[in-house]
Amino acid sequence: MNECPPGPAPEADLRDQMRRALVVVAAMALLVAVPVGAVAQPIELVPGEAVETEIEDAEQEPEIPALELVDELREAPTIEPVDVNGGAGATAADTEAEVRTPQPRTEPRRRARLAAPPPPPPPFVIRTIEVSPSGYLLASEIDAVVSELVGTRIAIADLATVAARFNALYDAQGIALAQALIDRVDPTAGLIVIELLEARIGAVEPNGRLARDEYYRSRIGVAPGDLADNRVIQANLQRFSVTDGIIADARFVPGAERGQTNLVVDFAEPQKYVFTASADTYGNPATGQYRARFGFTDASLTGVLDPLSLTFTISEGSQALGGAYARPINALGTRIFTSLDGERSTTLGATRVLAHSINGEIGVNHAFLTEPQLRILGRASALGFFDESLLAGVRINDQIGGGVQAGVTIVYEQPGFLVTYDQLVRHVIWDDRVFAQTGLDTTYLAGSGTVIVRPVDRVALSVRGGWQAAFGDRAPSAYRTTIASPEIVRGYTTGLSAGDGYYWIRSQVEAELPLGEETDVAVRPFAFADFGQAFDQVAGSPLAQDPLASVGAGVAVQIANWGTGEVFVSKPLVDANGFDADDAVRVDGRVALRF
Repeated sequence: MNECPPGPAPEADLRDQMRRALVVVAAMALLVAVPVGAVAQPIELVPGEAVETEIEDAEQEPEIPALELVDELREAPTIEPVDVNGGAGATAADTEAEVRTPQPRTEPRRRARLAAPPPPPPPFVIRTIEVSPSGYLLASEIDAVVSELVGTRIAIADLATVAARFNALYDAQGIALAQALIDRVDPTAGLIVIELLEARIGAVEPNGRLARDEYYRSRIGVAPGDLADNRVIQANLQRFSVTDGIIADARFVPGAERGQTNLVVDFAEPQKYVFTASADTYGNPATGQYRARFGFTDASLTGVLDPLSLTFTISEGSQALGGAYARPINALGTRIFTSLDGERSTTLGATRVLAHSINGEIGVNHAFLTEPQLRILGRASALGFFDESLLAGVRINDQIGGGVQAGVTIVYEQPGFLVTYDQLVRHVIWDDRVFAQTGLDTTYLAGSGTVIVRPVDRVALSVRGGWQAAFGDRAPSAYRTTIASPEIVRGYTTGLSAGDGYYWIRSQVEAELPLGEETDVAVRPFAFADFGQAFDQVAGSPLAQDPLASVGAGVAVQIANWGTGEVFVSKPLVDANGFDADDAVRVDGRVALRF
């Protein structure tokens, strides 16, 4: 009896199905392990054979922490279902799982994790601080900062505070072009190296036309290679503005090398040549009330800001010529100066007096203090004079002499407030040849001052005054001062009161009319009150003349920088020296042009 071949045992079928299931699970595990972005090849699963995979061009990725692997698994590629039972017509040999390649996924989160900075290094103890040499700071100042910092613990992130301690020393002294920098740090050794970067002058570039560059550089006071000390430069330019009357503006530009800066200085210079012409009613009626005056100034005769000025004044009965010259002699602005004035006059009355006078002076002036708020200037000079008068050919006055004088000027200035005072002492020895007296000596003390207050915009209150006292038996006529004049006490006939000694006060209030910012015209109405008195020196004592007092009002006009003028009406208040003030009213005026 033929036996039918036995069918597959149930245990074999079960083993075959389990094998197929394990193969599918292995394929899933392998697919999960493939890095994102790698190209997965289809895997052929054959029962009874080992599973082999080959991944081409897979990028190496860093290890992913376990918690992040969960996210990767959530995005695992899909797997086609596998019929573990074989299905209709399926065999173990042709059972196959198709693995589809996933789409590349973006990686912002992973890149952020990779870019995270490393943890900061731990703080360290400062054991040594090395500091480069300084041209500004004293060794004791540097040592004091170092001693405070050595032994302290500091974090790398706080190293800027070490440099800040040295920069505070610069700031306390007003040093602008210097800075402390951290040059090197060795936390292991506890070492900090500080570089004190202090700028030095690379070049000095003056921008001016009136003076030679060599003169400007000498007044700026720094040279290539010097420390760019802004304090020194500012002080030198402030002194320059006081002694030479020119405002300077300094700026720094980068130099050619590290640590260098070039200094550029712009000068607000006046015109080199200036011509002036003026006319006024301020003259003495004895020689002509109406005067004309012409002037010429060369602001820099030889290229060192050495001004030369010439003036010529003429009236109906007088002619006067004057000249002055000043020249700086050092980098501090100390100047020598000289002046010479001569006048010839003839009185206009029936009795004609011919007079000649010459006055000369040579001296030196120096600025002792040139702060913006306070300035002190001193001067000393030698002087000489000659004064002669003839009546009908007969000499009625003939004096000649010379002497010395010294003075100091103090200026105090604040916004809206100005005070000036000038004190002078003069001693002269002279001869009176009409009276055949020689070796006469006279000493003068004289002073003058000004106070200007601006309580509100466009309004100014001013008080000006002066005095002189003479000591000696007599005083020469060369230094008599006329106080009855439009320049001192207004309203009286010019020359009515003059003396060897005097005092006077002028008070005035003025307001500038608001004509608009676009106009170059300034109009200032003013009102004033004047008072003064003169004294003659007779037999060693002052002999008082009648006092003067007046009030009045007027208007002053200025057009840009080329034209000025004023007109005012004054009323004398008291009779003086034979002058009747009851019905007296005086009108005076002046106009001046500048070319």
